Amino acid sequence: MWDFTYKLSLSEHPDSLQKAACEWFGVGLHAGFRSGEWAQKTRRTINQPFDIDDFGFGLCRAFLLGDIKFMTNSRRAIPLNEAITMQPSLFQKVQLTFRIQKNLNHGETRIFTTSSSRINCVLFWLNIVKRFFRLCGERYDIPLAVFKDAQGTVRYMSAADLTPLIRLAASKVYGLDLQKHKDELQRWSMHSLRVGGCVILFGMGFSPLQIQFLLRWKSWCFVDYLRNLQFMVKKQTQAINDALDKYPHFV
Repeated sequence: MWDFTYKLSLSEHPDSLQKAACEWFGVGLHAGFRSGEWAQKTRRTINQPFDIDDFGFGLCRAFLLGDIKFMTNSRRAIPLNEAITMQPSLFQKVQLTFRIQKNLNHGETRIFTTSSSRINCVLFWLNIVKRFFRLCGERYDIPLAVFKDAQGTVRYMSAADLTPLIRLAASKVYGLDLQKHKDELQRWSMHSLRVGGCVILFGMGFSPLQIQFLLRWKSWCFVDYLRNLQFMVKKQTQAINDALDKYPHFV
């Protein structure tokens, strides 16, 4: 699904919804974003009020520019207004602060490192920050996730814009018709990034405790998201066969 979004973005301008979504989906998979941590609930321009937290603080729910910190490998912080002028190869890490969280661990931080993969988290964050500077300037009081629509209006990214894009990607990848399989496609939403991040880590062998910590859960409710992945089925079959072949009296 990310590949489809990426290909869709190739013909779009750098500040388009598709291009911005491609990068936000990438960093969202890494961090297991909750939708409110970056996107607004409804469509609105940057001149309209943004969503505030659910805890009575009166604070912006979504990430702000100040929640991002680029660092060298030795963890030397690089000012954002300098970072946007530097070569991406000079960055090795990015620190993300979750100011407002559903789990009440407000102010928690996570560090992500660069990679040679197509889904390079640090490069995506750099592009996100550059886009924000282009469209909004060096402002620390409005949500970071922005794009420019076809009419040239700068908008906050919202569930209303992104959910149809996620479902379009799902329809293409899984061969579902947007109208005929409308009910089935309701399973995909903004929360799919969080579920996807969880399932990927589980499929790659991360322990439940590691998943809980990395994706910021206080409980083990995330086990409800786990899937019977083909990759895991093959590992299970191989494990049973290895046990029978190498240790015939094991069972």
